[in-house]
Amino acid sequence: MQKRAFMKRFSARSAAVFLALFLLLAPLNAYALSADDTSYPPPTPLSECAIIYNLQYETVLFEKNADLPIYPASFAKVMTAILCYEYRATLGTNVPITILSEDDLSVNGIGLQVDEVVDFDTLLSAMVIGSANDAATVLARVVSGSVSEFVNRMNERASELGCTETLFCNPTGLHNGAAQTTLSDIKKICARAYEINDYMQTASLLRFEVPITNKSDKVRVLTNSNLLLNPRTDLGYYVKGAMGINHGYTPESGYCVSSVLDAGGAINLVLVAGGYKDENKNNSALLDAKEMFDFAKKAFEVTTVLKKESVIREVEVRLSDSHDHVLLIAGSNVNALLPVGYNAVTDIEQRIFLREEVLTAPIVEGTSYGSLELYYKGEYIGQTELVAQRSLTQSTSLALLDSVESFLRLPLVRMILIIIALAILGFLAVCVILLIIQHRRKSGMTLKEKRAQKRLEKELIQKEKARQEEYFETLRVARRKRNAEIREEFRQARERHLKEQAEAQRRADERARRAAAAERRRTMQNLASPAEGSLPKKTVKRPAQGDTAPVKKTSQQLTRPQGVQSANTPKTPTQRKNAPTQNPPKKQSGAGNAKRPKQP
Repeated sequence: MQKRAFMKRFSARSAAVFLALFLLLAPLNAYALSADDTSYPPPTPLSECAIIYNLQYETVLFEKNADLPIYPASFAKVMTAILCYEYRATLGTNVPITILSEDDLSVNGIGLQVDEVVDFDTLLSAMVIGSANDAATVLARVVSGSVSEFVNRMNERASELGCTETLFCNPTGLHNGAAQTTLSDIKKICARAYEINDYMQTASLLRFEVPITNKSDKVRVLTNSNLLLNPRTDLGYYVKGAMGINHGYTPESGYCVSSVLDAGGAINLVLVAGGYKDENKNNSALLDAKEMFDFAKKAFEVTTVLKKESVIREVEVRLSDSHDHVLLIAGSNVNALLPVGYNAVTDIEQRIFLREEVLTAPIVEGTSYGSLELYYKGEYIGQTELVAQRSLTQSTSLALLDSVESFLRLPLVRMILIIIALAILGFLAVCVILLIIQHRRKSGMTLKEKRAQKRLEKELIQKEKARQEEYFETLRVARRKRNAEIREEFRQARERHLKEQAEAQRRADERARRAAAAERRRTMQNLASPAEGSLPKKTVKRPAQGDTAPVKKTSQQLTRPQGVQSANTPKTPTQRKNAPTQNPPKKQSGAGNAKRPKQP
């Protein structure tokens, strides 16, 4: 028994892991499809609200009043079960629960009693299969500590799932005027319930037995009220392959049902609310759900829109030594849920996004170089990577040339080249202008241009003459000034020279005059002295050292003193000019004035 339970839990967990991986890896692309796109007539549900929602592609296939506010009714137990299963993941299995409060037993259910010990999983199965309200209330208190706290958690979890129009007031779904929801919100809650494999397995069971407890010695048998799962042919509600999720009824909201069917890879969720029973006791909610499952199975199918390795596009390749192009192919299959019999040519649109319009070798086979998106009538349905079909090697020479080109494409290099080009263009432009001017001069100008040119040339010549005259006048003034300075210097030098000559002449004349006077005095002395024979011989003393010995004069020297020219001696012009007028020496009257030599 324990081994069987272990295998059951193991298989359930394995299935949950497989389902989670499938949902993660599958191309979940939300897009809109309409029942009008199919060749099959859409369903005509009798119930107030209905919706067909594909869980795999998150696509609404059909809806009726999906956004109409309704009471949650039995759909509330789906949210209660989600919170309990999420809590159970941390709690474990086969955990005994002791019922302590009579308040939890005030609602109908499986007849639980105070102090009764029941496993957590048993209470959960009783709520999911038998829609037991007392079990739901007990579970709410176990999970959150109180029913009110559990209800708050229900609303928080609904917001986390994206529900915007949902408000729960209790964990059972019993009527409360303040509670409300929509099928658009319920489909999000049921999508989360589908991800819990244990929940789906339990909700798909036709019956469940509550084992004997400390307060009950009988086995309580619960039957699943979701007759879509019951293969009895007399009921007429059976849908082969349908799973869970929930079925219930309240007088205020009517019958409601939620169920899932895997039809050829298309996992469809059907929700119906506001159902009723006709005079034949036929449940409109179940009948509508069966019709909608049949429509979804016939009208829509999961098809391969694009196969792996399909050739998508030929792309140019540069720097390759063998080929100048490569084929890009689909890297994987693209599956989508589409109406049966769609036109692949007119309804499917391909949008190619390449990383580069021209690829550069080397190219590696299987490497992604872009992506392909597929659209059905403007609605995105999937995508795949575009990979190279073959490998291409790179040419060394072409790669070298490409490196040079890349260098020349650098902003700084481009700027330098532009500056050089502009300089060359400017030089060429100047040359062209000069050539044009020269050509015009050679080819001749108009009379007006010639006159203007002559006037300009005349003005230029006059300006040049004026400039030259001003320059030469400046030179003349400078030369005259320099000549005057030179003349003044020469005059001053001449005057200094004349003064020096006059001073020298004066000194010479003074010396001559003094010498003549001395000579005259000696002559007079000699004349006044006795004759040389009659005079006694004088004793001549040797002059002492330092004295000047007397010099004997000749008669001629006595007659013309030194420095005095005779009358017959010609004089130079300078001597004539500078010579002072010499008066002849006056004769001394009387010989007594002359000094006589002392007698020996």
